[in-house]
Amino acid sequence: MFITKHHSPKLEGKVESTTGLTLVELLVAVSLSVLLSTVVLSFYIFFAKATLVASNYSEFDREAGIFLQYFARDVKEAEEVVWISEKKFKLLKKGIYVTYSYNPKLQTVTRSSPGQVANTMASHLSALQFASYGQRK
Repeated sequence: MFITKHHSPKLEGKVESTTGLTLVELLVAVSLSVLLSTVVLSFYIFFAKATLVASNYSEFDREAGIFLQYFARDVKEAEEVVWISEKKFKLLKKGIYVTYSYNPKLQTVTRSSPGQVANTMASHLSALQFASYGQRK
């Protein structure tokens, strides 16, 4: 802060001493505070986006783990596999057919069995194709 002395024509012979900011000082202070605020806000937005991406990966990892647990258990216990298409097949397990299907429009994999509501096992899958090795035709 600078001390400035102003000369007033009304008060001839008297010099008035005032303290305050000049317009230039005020503009510099405002410019620096805007610049600093912009930097802080951009860091905040960057870290918020990074946290959201990490959260999405975590949710996908959780869904994939649950899906793979059910799928592995059903395949191990399967007595028969019935291939319907690259997007759908059935497993005969303890006399009941369990159906796995992939819906590309919804990007979901569902697991269903007779008398039960279909469970969405995984979502946000842009592509999935079921394949069998050594499939007999």
